[in-house]
Amino acid sequence: MRRKKPIWLTEVGWGSASNGQRLNAGLAGQAKLLRKSFSVTLKKRKTWKINRVYWFDWRDPAAGAQATCSFCPSAGLVRHDGSHKPWYKHFKRFAKKQGALGLAGLYFLK
Repeated sequence: MRRKKPIWLTEVGWGSASNGQRLNAGLAGQAKLLRKSFSVTLKKRKTWKINRVYWFDWRDPAAGAQATCSFCPSAGLVRHDGSHKPWYKHFKRFAKKQGALGLAGLYFLK
């Protein structure tokens, strides 16, 4: 009998830029989508056997850095200068409440 392995959701994220690109949702949109995605994940985590969720990028790259995707330059929850975007404090509180182990992602503990 095969054991079912837990699922890790990696690279969940949206950009905070407002440039009309599909994965860029603006600052308010980034916060809304993060909240919604984690809410759904928490509700379904046992059914879907989700063990971990990782936000795509913690900090925006420096201005002018080569972008590897359309939303990468603004996908962080922290700007390159270290200032926090609107959802940062909520993410931090949410992750701590869920048993976060570090800044790179959200870990669901058993």
